[in-house]
Amino acid sequence: MLQVERPRYVPAIRSRSTRSVLGLIALTTSVVINLVGTESENVLIWVLLFASIWSFSLFATDKYSHKYPYRYHSYLLASHLKAAAIMLAAISAALFLVPMLREEWPSALLALAAFSTLDFLVSLPRQTEKAEPFDFEQLKSRTMSGQAVNPTEEMRMPEHHDAPAFSSLSEKLGTPWIESIQSTVPDFSEDLSTLLLNDRTNYAPHSVGEPVARLLVCSVRINDLRRINRFLIAHADRLRMGGHFVCRYESLKEVRERLELRWGGISNAAFLIHFVWYRALPKIPILNKLYFLVSGGWNRNLSRAEVWGRLSYCGLTVIAEQKTELGRLVVAKRIAQPIENRKPSYYPVVGLTKVGLDGELVRTHKIRSMYPFSEFLQKQIFEDNGLASTGKFKDDFRLTEYGRYLRRYWLDELPQIFDWLRGDIKLVGIRATSPHFLSLYTEDFVDMYTKVKPGLIPPLFDEETSGFDQIVAVEVDYLEAYVKEPVLTDLRYFWATINDIVFRGVRSK
Repeated sequence: MLQVERPRYVPAIRSRSTRSVLGLIALTTSVVINLVGTESENVLIWVLLFASIWSFSLFATDKYSHKYPYRYHSYLLASHLKAAAIMLAAISAALFLVPMLREEWPSALLALAAFSTLDFLVSLPRQTEKAEPFDFEQLKSRTMSGQAVNPTEEMRMPEHHDAPAFSSLSEKLGTPWIESIQSTVPDFSEDLSTLLLNDRTNYAPHSVGEPVARLLVCSVRINDLRRINRFLIAHADRLRMGGHFVCRYESLKEVRERLELRWGGISNAAFLIHFVWYRALPKIPILNKLYFLVSGGWNRNLSRAEVWGRLSYCGLTVIAEQKTELGRLVVAKRIAQPIENRKPSYYPVVGLTKVGLDGELVRTHKIRSMYPFSEFLQKQIFEDNGLASTGKFKDDFRLTEYGRYLRRYWLDELPQIFDWLRGDIKLVGIRATSPHFLSLYTEDFVDMYTKVKPGLIPPLFDEETSGFDQIVAVEVDYLEAYVKEPVLTDLRYFWATINDIVFRGVRSK
């Protein structure tokens, strides 16, 4: 089992609140000293302006949290320079917009320079601490999914807790349901303990002593549920571990086919309107309240990836899906408890859990290029399809149509500028990797990866780079070079990447 143990350098003043108070004192002192001598009548305005700008710079850079303990001084300088640059830009904008402050610009710039220098000096003292051993296997098991339960546990449930069997299940559901269930559920019979869900507003959680089922059938379309996850979690808990859940939904493909059949030559316009109202609007904060107020959650547009991902999030893995006259019927098996303390990708800008320095989990941000909840399917996609020659997942149906364009030009990575400002990643380096994808590498590579902070601008692979092994070789070359010459390596790779993108026209594969 791989473990990483190294000494760390941390600030002598560990408390962020204490450090913030000292920073505010240094800021106020610098502004007052540099402006009082000019007999300015705007000292209070400048103090309030500087304090507001300083607060924003703290939010943007998180500079009082030291996030690179193995390169203490260089990281410290970089984080303070970022904060100073933000403050300089904001002060310049204030001078441009407020004429009465322009005459005092020399004093304002001197105050900024004095504060930035003093603030940096206060942060310089450091102390050494011993790093906690990093167990990558434990990291994988903690972050991959919900806590899986041994399927044999279903046999330990007392029989008198079983839900009643529906002797007329076929009459209640109809032929398409029964045929789908018979073809996918092992040892299916109508005497199997079964629960039938036909109330879209029932979110009551499972109670202790309440019957549990080996088969749970939801006749309500997933598209018509107001709170999908809440509904699925509440009722999945009524299902035994190893039990089966059957549901139906209408996919984006079926929506387009239905609109083409109805609207003919103007189906594209109809689909656009339908897409904006039933798919885009529910995923825009604040505006989504209008959608749910008017529609009640009916008829939402759902992709296959989102439905499968939501089921996985709730502890269910899809084992079969087929198209029927009722829509797409899905059969899933309960293998785990619902995932807790994870924010699924849903809105246009998403935060994804990645492995950072020392194996610590960090949240990096991207413009969402995959369908919502897709991250919970990563393990299943890899096990079913493996990797393509580009080192990415083969036949990955989670990617949206616009997502391909965003990825080709790296536009989906733009929000990571915020992560770079806050110090969660550095400017150049191996891209931050998910726990599951990192588990595909060797332990030696993981050891190197966790010693270096991930980067915003990764080493690019040329046209001849093909296959996972060659991609790993490129990343290893960077890591080995960085350990020897950090600054020169990042400069060399930065200019090489810019040259490839701007002059050679290299695009993401």
